[in-house]
Amino acid sequence: MAWQVTRLHAQNSLAVVAEPSSVTETQMFLVFEDNPAYVAGEELFDVYEALKDTTPPWDGIPKIGARLYATGNVAKQLIVDTVDIRPVQTRANCYEVIVRASAPLLADMPYKPVRYQIQTSSRIVDYYVDATSGPANFDAPITPTSLIAGTAVNVMGDPWKYRIPQANIVVETSYNPRLDSASVYMADMPDPVTLASLCFSRNSAAWLGWPIGTVLFTGFEERQLSQQVIQVSWNFTYDQLGFLDQVPYRRPNDGGLWLDSSYAWGGIAGGARGTTKVAWRQPYQKPKINFNTAGVLFPNVVKSSLDTDYPTW
Repeated sequence: MAWQVTRLHAQNSLAVVAEPSSVTETQMFLVFEDNPAYVAGEELFDVYEALKDTTPPWDGIPKIGARLYATGNVAKQLIVDTVDIRPVQTRANCYEVIVRASAPLLADMPYKPVRYQIQTSSRIVDYYVDATSGPANFDAPITPTSLIAGTAVNVMGDPWKYRIPQANIVVETSYNPRLDSASVYMADMPDPVTLASLCFSRNSAAWLGWPIGTVLFTGFEERQLSQQVIQVSWNFTYDQLGFLDQVPYRRPNDGGLWLDSSYAWGGIAGGARGTTKVAWRQPYQKPKINFNTAGVLFPNVVKSSLDTDYPTW
């Protein structure tokens, strides 16, 4: 005679709630010793220790931290987070085992395993010339090869302070390294050394609507939230000017600005002088990378989630 495990299908339940709540499934099992002569009581924790066994009959009960389902885009996100053991009052050595699974790895977004956050900001740049155009894809060499075409707006070399819109962008997901690191779910996740080497690279193609060259990958964070859950964040900065600056040419002999133009100021013709000898400078010279290619910055599961809309159900 031995321990027996029976799943009570009639006691199962599934709760699917609109975001920001989570999906929860409950499964119930009956665990009992089928030897009527066995009357010794079991400590509940001893029963729990037995449940952790992966051999029959215990292999039918999902374990803490395990996926409730191996397949299904939504179903496989359900992770067992609670095992509740209760003695059955009408029979010795008989227990109800209630297994609850939810989406702890996805926090409050059970249908889409990725958070995409944007916070607007700005920066102030020195504008010496009101440019008629800018360099393609916001690229400019370290050593200027041409001057900016436009009208001087500096007064005696004092630049116009111009505020450029920016945005801080965060892409965030979570996963269970024991279950996901070797599986398809996060198989093409770049390693931290690779991600660190790509910091301060701009986007070589339009990404989520942001134009080429305007988004900078600024960092990567990996944080352990619990024994089962690791949170991963990718940080970006958008800049409407593609991070370009204007740098004035300075005379070699004394380092002063070359005031080569005059224009009306305060109603006085020629009342102000300024410089037009100004070039674009791109401070981020690393080769641009394609944020849209799976395995470059994001594993495919994150990239695909960013590319698609929320499921309708």
